[in-house]
Amino acid sequence: MKNPVSSLCKRTYGILIVPGPGFEPGWIAPPVFETGGKGGMAEALTANIRRVIMRKRDSNPEEYDKFSARLNQILEEMRENTKEYEQLLKEILDLCRDMRGEHEYPQGIDTPCKKALYDNLGKDEHLAGAVYAAAKENAEIGWRDNNLRRKKLKLAITQALPKGADVDKIMKILISNEEI
Repeated sequence: MKNPVSSLCKRTYGILIVPGPGFEPGWIAPPVFETGGKGGMAEALTANIRRVIMRKRDSNPEEYDKFSARLNQILEEMRENTKEYEQLLKEILDLCRDMRGEHEYPQGIDTPCKKALYDNLGKDEHLAGAVYAAAKENAEIGWRDNNLRRKKLKLAITQALPKGADVDKIMKILISNEEI
């Protein structure tokens, strides 16, 4: 027989979202019997969020490092008992919404790869566009698996970046984004 709670639930990033009494719709509140009480519920939620952050970090390190710092702050507040439990859950919900939501980007920054480059190149729209164009122009089929093709792309990226920029970091972003 299907659990009656699961008919009210949906999963978002592996986090159970349950509308319930006293909570706004979409509030994160897994059933207490499934998580082992309030402490278990909070631990399960933060562990799921941490797993998502770690899995997606390579695609946009700058953005996911900010999410990780916010999660660390929430965990610290949870350990120190400085805030009410419901307030901590609301902060976790806000973090989930931010991870899922769209951020404001300039008009030319319209793909996930461009957004990651923009975030990691100091919010410089022109530089992100130049690096993206260089990558699109010089990426050959199979460049991720072929060292010679990857070196050719890295050289093109190096020429598009200012001196002193972290080329390896940008290459990791390009490798983890499938659009190039």
